[in-house]
Amino acid sequence: MITGTTEAGFNYSLSKELLESYDFLDALSKVEKSVLYLPDLVELLFKDEAKAFIDSMRNEHGLVSKDDVVTTIKALFENEELKKS
Repeated sequence: MITGTTEAGFNYSLSKELLESYDFLDALSKVEKSVLYLPDLVELLFKDEAKAFIDSMRNEHGLVSKDDVVTTIKALFENEELKKS
């Protein structure tokens, strides 16, 4: 299990098994083709905590920038623990 905290303060846990799965690779490749698949990747990564992950990035207007979501997910994968796995 790989754990950490996003810049916005969201505590996450990602299973190494998930990150090595075909499902993850498929979701990631879809996002690279079209940002419209970003919600699917968020759901796959965070499951029951997906809403909390998104809510942690809401601005003063209650909205979440897709760029913030992408940047945050990229930052997760720069986590030293993930680089080692």
